[in-house]
Amino acid sequence: DMAEQYLNEGLTMARDLGDSVLEATILNNLGNLFTSQKRYEDAVYAYKESILLSKETGNHLMTGIALSNAAMASIRKGEYNKARPLLDKALYQVRTLDDSYYKAYGLINIGLAYRDLRPHFPESNESLLVLASEMFNEAFMVAENIGDPRTASFALGYLGNLYEDQHRYQEALQLTRRAVFA
Repeated sequence: DMAEQYLNEGLTMARDLGDSVLEATILNNLGNLFTSQKRYEDAVYAYKESILLSKETGNHLMTGIALSNAAMASIRKGEYNKARPLLDKALYQVRTLDDSYYKAYGLINIGLAYRDLRPHFPESNESLLVLASEMFNEAFMVAENIGDPRTASFALGYLGNLYEDQHRYQEALQLTRRAVFA
């Protein structure tokens, strides 16, 4: 309750100052709070406000983060048809970023969301699997480029888990070992 109060106070201040960048960030954080409280409708609304402000200010990073978060909240809410286009837009935004920690984790989160959508779209299962795999591979490459072994480990671990789910145990084991080594 205190977190919501402080975020709303900060949101009011950001609006009074006319600081759209700060406003978008606070709205995204408010969405995260609502998601943690399982208030998915409120979360999606906050994320969508953050997306609009981020687009207006040209903040591709926050736009991608808020889109990805809105997709995850939609998945948790059971609105899978709304999640997929949000993820596709998030991917576009994240791919425009220079290699960084944020880009790598954005790709990982998008990959996890594509993975989570697979059971709900049996007709697109294979394409979602490919997308999830691509996201983890791209995240690994970004992590390697920026010298971030921890993020590389996460990307490889999630990719290994994806292979394990496909009963590709030998490849999954190799990826998991690489993740541990990283």
